[in-house]
Amino acid sequence: MTNVIIQQGLVYKSQKGTPVTDSLKVADAFGKQHKNVLQQIRNILGSAENSAHKNLFYESTFFDAQGKTRPMFVMNRDGFSLLAMGLTGAKAMRFKVGFIEQFNKMEEFIKDITQRPAIPQTLSEALRLAADQAERIER
Repeated sequence: MTNVIIQQGLVYKSQKGTPVTDSLKVADAFGKQHKNVLQQIRNILGSAENSAHKNLFYESTFFDAQGKTRPMFVMNRDGFSLLAMGLTGAKAMRFKVGFIEQFNKMEEFIKDITQRPAIPQTLSEALRLAADQAERIER
């Protein structure tokens, strides 16, 4: 389910080459008004207990349809996750459930890989390991 949001073009590469998204894309993907997403980010940044999260969001601007400069926020993965976990509605719930499912799959994968010998001892073991990993990736 998380993939549906990512396929909508929510995440893109910053000038530094890191994956980011912005408040406009989040508002669109979750069916929210941009002004409400901006307010939610400002609430996150404004609360004293969240002052450590200021490096997750970067205030920027964009030009609207009339050519006027408007505010927006660019955020990294952690900023997006923090914001998305506070959103409500059907799309937000699908994202949260998908996030949990992906987290559980990754945890299962890590457990599985740590129970195997780190380095295959024979060519056939190496081929089996490669085939298993390819199968997991396909799933």
